[in-house]
Amino acid sequence: MVNKKCFKCSIEKPLDCFYKHKQMLDGHLNKCKDCAKKDVSKNYRNNIDHYKNYERKRNSLPHRVEARKDYSLTEKGKEASIKSKKLWIRFLVVSEYSGGPDPGDRVKIGVEPLYSLERVRALANDPKQVRLWTRKVAKDVQNLFGSEGDVAELLTELQPHQYIDSEWCTNGLGVWAACDAYAVRRREWVSAVKKEMNMEYFVKFAIGKTGALVLVVSCHL
Repeated sequence: MVNKKCFKCSIEKPLDCFYKHKQMLDGHLNKCKDCAKKDVSKNYRNNIDHYKNYERKRNSLPHRVEARKDYSLTEKGKEASIKSKKLWIRFLVVSEYSGGPDPGDRVKIGVEPLYSLERVRALANDPKQVRLWTRKVAKDVQNLFGSEGDVAELLTELQPHQYIDSEWCTNGLGVWAACDAYAVRRREWVSAVKKEMNMEYFVKFAIGKTGALVLVVSCHL
């Protein structure tokens, strides 16, 4: 079996682990399928607004609208409609990101942020755009800060190196949000001991489906 070395991950793999490309000397790309998929996924997340707008315009083209209407009348179309409704009932997602894997308790989505910090900071600059998504986080925020405005301020201070990972989170009512998790260290005055101390906050959040809200899922020490 012929092997080939991927220029991205530098791992030697069988030729069938590379996509075919007739313009390459050996008829295959120099980047393996795994790396190609990761790059495509990263590009989509980094340019999600562009792709959503493109798909919206593309799906509204007359011939596509007509094709979907015709397909919905076929047996396969009816089966697909029933299946999608069952999935929607099973997984009600309120976050902007709604891709794979399927939602589940603490299911990891990836090791790169789903939402750009520029967007998060811009939304958090207006405390009205920040929502505490569960009763627990509302209680934790009240104990730690006293108001949503302080959580919004924390979000505006986030830096890329503070990112931990991304995972699915639920509000306990069957509703899911794809969240980014960050760890934030701050030097703060602690009145109980009357001195400044290093505090580390862990915060999880998602941008809502409309793109206009930051849903804070958890915030604790």
